Amino acid sequence: MNDGQPRHACVSCDSAGRWLRMQRNEIELLCNLGERPVKFAIPGSVAVLLSSRADAVPRDGTITLPPDTAVILGS
Repeated sequence: MNDGQPRHACVSCDSAGRWLRMQRNEIELLCNLGERPVKFAIPGSVAVLLSSRADAVPRDGTITLPPDTAVILGS
């Protein structure tokens, strides 16, 4: 995710909801650091490349992350 150009990264977060979303090129990192599940909208063409939990599975253009979960998505 580090191509040396910070302007190529897009980061959003919610400190109250305790989640983080970072995208650079075709890779996206989603993290739920909170105590409740968080649902993220995602493109239908992405796949889970790596996940800290097996139950974080894309469904119908969304992915719901349980508490303390991180996933890396890519095409």
